Amino acid sequence: MKRKIEEMLIDYKYCTIEIIEILKKDEFHRLENIMEKRQCILEELISDSSKKDEIKALYKKLNIENIENESRNVMKKKSIIIKRKLECIAKNKSAANAYGNKIRSAKIFSKKI
Repeated sequence: MKRKIEEMLIDYKYCTIEIIEILKKDEFHRLENIMEKRQCILEELISDSSKKDEIKALYKKLNIENIENESRNVMKKKSIIIKRKLECIAKNKSAANAYGNKIRSAKIFSKKI
């Protein structure tokens, strides 16, 4: 038996809210499962394309667009933070490598000939 469109949209809305909470808590390991669940709901909604008008009306009624925008903004902010951390790690790694190379080359001059 197929689920009602409203039930699917409500599940979709709560999945999106849960994604926002997971991102805010930096619990990225939990993200994959909930994203897969949300994708399955979307595919189920798309498969019932005969009721597009009803889906659009419920989408607006449940205020899902605002929740999706919030999730998109949180994802962008988190991705920017992660990119900055990765850049910092890359700089530190190259600095450590350069420092290590300088120390290795300095040992040549400290040996007795």
